Amino acid sequence: MIFLTPSQLREVEYLVSQSKSGIHHLFTPMDIKIAYSSNCEIDTEEVDQVKDLFFEFISQETIESKRSYYDLLDVRQKTLVIRTYFNVVENDLVETQSYLM
Repeated sequence: MIFLTPSQLREVEYLVSQSKSGIHHLFTPMDIKIAYSSNCEIDTEEVDQVKDLFFEFISQETIESKRSYYDLLDVRQKTLVIRTYFNVVENDLVETQSYLM
């Protein structure tokens, strides 16, 4: 279970809502292109590591601190963060559409 402070949760909700509109504050178009042009399989032993990595990323207090943290990651970690982030965005879109139907 991931626990975020109210301010962290508001920040994540803001970022997800912006991403649903095509505005990606955390990543450059090139970051996204690189992440999705590589083959990045996650085996079951890695799942907890990916969760921890993403939580550490998303729990940074500000957009700037999230970017700074992201910049310190290696290419594989960046790919995992981006793909996990967009999975969250996609799940939110699906949930919103299900709610509206």
